[in-house]
Amino acid sequence: MLGILDARHIERILHSETVGRIGVCADGRTYVVPITYVYDGNNIYGHSALGLKIRMLKLTDRHRSILAPSDPAVLEEKLHAT
Repeated sequence: MLGILDARHIERILHSETVGRIGVCADGRTYVVPITYVYDGNNIYGHSALGLKIRMLKLTDRHRSILAPSDPAVLEEKLHAT
């Protein structure tokens, strides 16, 4: 699936998935790793042990979250469910 998701699709993905990716750039490096999360309808809560990801997040406010499901076919099915 390529393209822009509308708010309804984004909500459906956030509620149905528990793993996303977070990317951070700091000190000339880019680091993208999986992270488990919970979405409560307003906020996304993630959990992580201390390590490179946390150290890099503390160095910069330039980070992005990326949803990348383990099975794109399952996500496509969820998006088109009514």
